Amino acid sequence: MDTQRYHSLYSPDAPYGRAVGLLEQATRAPRTGVVLDLGCGFGAVAEPVRDLGFTYIGVDTEQDGLADLAGRGFATAVVDLSDTEGLGARLGALLGGRPLGGVMALDVIEHLTVGAQLLATVRTLCAAHGDAPLVVSIPNVTHVDLAAKLLLGRWDVTPVGLLDVTHVSLYSPARLETTFAQGGWLQVGADDFVLAESDQHTPPDAATMAPTPLRALIAQVRSRAAPASVTNQFVRAYRPAPPVAPPSPGAGGPALSVVLLAGAGGPPSDLLLCLDAQRSRDFEVVCCAPRGAHGAFADALAALSPDLGARTVVVDAPADRGRGLAAAIAAATGRHLTVLDGRSLVYPHFVETFARLGAEHPEAVLRALALAQPVVPEGGAWRVTGPAAPTGRARFLLAEHLFETASPPGSYALPRSAFADLGFSVDAAVPGAEEESLLLEVAMLCGVHEAPGEVVTLRRRPVGEPPETTTEDARRLLAQRLDAGPLLLPAGSVAALWDAREALRLARDAAAAPRDPSNDDGRVARLEAMLARCEQEIAELRASTSWRVTAPLRRLGERRAR
Repeated sequence: MDTQRYHSLYSPDAPYGRAVGLLEQATRAPRTGVVLDLGCGFGAVAEPVRDLGFTYIGVDTEQDGLADLAGRGFATAVVDLSDTEGLGARLGALLGGRPLGGVMALDVIEHLTVGAQLLATVRTLCAAHGDAPLVVSIPNVTHVDLAAKLLLGRWDVTPVGLLDVTHVSLYSPARLETTFAQGGWLQVGADDFVLAESDQHTPPDAATMAPTPLRALIAQVRSRAAPASVTNQFVRAYRPAPPVAPPSPGAGGPALSVVLLAGAGGPPSDLLLCLDAQRSRDFEVVCCAPRGAHGAFADALAALSPDLGARTVVVDAPADRGRGLAAAIAAATGRHLTVLDGRSLVYPHFVETFARLGAEHPEAVLRALALAQPVVPEGGAWRVTGPAAPTGRARFLLAEHLFETASPPGSYALPRSAFADLGFSVDAAVPGAEEESLLLEVAMLCGVHEAPGEVVTLRRRPVGEPPETTTEDARRLLAQRLDAGPLLLPAGSVAALWDAREALRLARDAAAAPRDPSNDDGRVARLEAMLARCEQEIAELRASTSWRVTAPLRRLGERRAR
């Protein structure tokens, strides 16, 4: 082995310097005793550890590094860390009766197939010496550069770096956490080494590496899905603790979580009755209600079937709608979730429809249709003032949803994986347009699976109450958020834009035609309004960043069409 490639220089801001900083934080002055540096190489941290007051001992099998350390006046020992039988006794013997100040394993664990056994041995040693700390440095195999390389079909093993040719065990943030927790280690410090461009940031002119829309999309998805998207090295400090048992495999949640946002007016008895009448029982209800209304919910559920009460949980509703929605989603366990409020009336096949759609496409946003019925309050109830009529669009077209609320709440269900795997959250959604923000952003990545037919009736808000649809201010914020990154336009979007363009052309032609005042029954005014609306929508789209950055893709499509 070319051991010179591991002859790293020490820098306070580099991983080894950060590791020494964590050792200092994890120990109290006066610092005495021995620090064992396992897999020490050339001992880049030897002098800084000695300067803290510890006695440094470098442990390795490579003679070049050990000889260099010995020449600098440090104690060394030849120990094969992969030979775990009797390893604890050999490490204990190096102390010679002196206290253990700590153990360092920098760029070591990933080189071993017996990493778990080594951690167990070191835990026993540290626990026997006053819970001495362990400091590690481990490369992050989930750096965004590696995700970008995989999209190119590349996995470039290198002499050193994230994909060092001698790495035999790869660590993600989740694996790091579970390995140490189940191995009996409690994290007490972290100072990870971050590199926006790692050694794997090659070739620099590739579309996944250069500052392109594709790179922006990769970075957006990766950073939202899990932490450490630009972490190069995990630099962590641990102390011995009781091992955490691995989670037992669960049976999985129901097909649908019905998130019910209840106001201060008490439980919506009509909606609860509708839910109690569902043909499919593959659902749960998560009621988000003010604490003072919990008792009323219990009474309302008790008046219905015991089955509905058994599948219902009530959580506190913060004053802020977004926080209440986040609390309800956190408590939900279904594979998909939908949001309703007290004005919703769901049909007996509501759960059945979403369960069937979810079985067909578990990854997608599920969507059906809704009706809207105008009502006014009367005597503590609602009085219908007109017939129910379709609301929203018959088909989900993202290009239309960008400009209007075309899928009302209750007509769609979001996949649980969007929150658990892709990292979407209400906290990051647009205030005032939380549900619509989640719908649009999740639909762009996960797609939409639809079914014909209505599943819910929405009772329209009476005049004077807050509007059902997203306000213009919230929609403007939503547009700004979506425009901050590239948009993925699903199939059918170009046709929708062409239809809007054709409608604009027809409106312009009609507006330019000579007017006959004797036949003008308001059609001209309506056409002019439609013209203004079409022009505004197209201007907003063409002024957006997403329209500009996707221009090469549109030109490519035009060439292929020719």
